[in-house]
Amino acid sequence: MNYEIKNLKTGWSREYGDGGSYTCTLYRDGKRVAMVREAGDGGCQEHEWLDSDKPRVEITVHDYNGDTRTYSGTPEQKLFAEYADSQTYEWEYDDKPQRHSPDTFVGHLVAKFEETKQFKKWCRTKTYFRLKGDKEGQWSYFKVKYSPEVKRQIEARYGDQLEEILNERFQ
Repeated sequence: MNYEIKNLKTGWSREYGDGGSYTCTLYRDGKRVAMVREAGDGGCQEHEWLDSDKPRVEITVHDYNGDTRTYSGTPEQKLFAEYADSQTYEWEYDDKPQRHSPDTFVGHLVAKFEETKQFKKWCRTKTYFRLKGDKEGQWSYFKVKYSPEVKRQIEARYGDQLEEILNERFQ
């Protein structure tokens, strides 16, 4: 199963003015399954499932402290909730992996979408790369547009220390 978002629109929260609001479309394996709205007001996301006309099914997931929680929803909602529940992420305030909820998983997809958008913008005019041992998210760059010649020069200069050339993700 592969989930992705499209049509991301970000904005500011009217109530709090601290950002974080967005809308997007959730896709499963290339099929549109839900519209998502995050108001940026500290509350839960709103999911509008496109199969809302289907009979309700029972959904069982884990909450933040590991207890199970059961509720009813659409078949697509069940697939997504159980998939999100099977995924984990690193939380900066705890040393153990945390289970995703549907909200945190969509938030993760939004963050990845925004990161990819930023990377593509960077890579239009510069060549970004990482070396082994660099911190996660740390990128070095040359102020030249990426090309096979630039790649050869980076490989010649850094050899086995080269971890990744970011521009190669977007070719």
